[in-house]
Amino acid sequence: MSDHLPTDFSVKPTLVGERVFLRPFLMDQDAPVLRSLLQDPEVGRLTGSSQGPAGREPWDETAEQRMRVWYGTRHEQADRLDLAVVERATGACVGEAVLNEWDSGNRSCNFRIALAAAGQGRGLATVAC
Repeated sequence: MSDHLPTDFSVKPTLVGERVFLRPFLMDQDAPVLRSLLQDPEVGRLTGSSQGPAGREPWDETAEQRMRVWYGTRHEQADRLDLAVVERATGACVGEAVLNEWDSGNRSCNFRIALAAAGQGRGLATVAC
């Protein structure tokens, strides 16, 4: 094993590809897409996030505030990496890519990706991986 491998996810990079780039969240820009992800029951079911910051309650100001706090603190989490998936052609956030459940002993983790309806069906998740 290389001594140069990271031991956690404290660094939050911007990763640039041909069709998408991954970057830390910018709440003012990303909130509408993140809100749509959290409100989509199918996304919640497939990502295991149905009990996330919004849970199953109706969307209201409290849910909005929980979402903003949750995504606003992702940069502080050394045990996970949460990044916005941004379509390069439009500059619009279309979803999120997450590395979580970090196991430092095995240097392994879980990966998940969730795209809002506007980002689906065009191969963006594939290139984001």
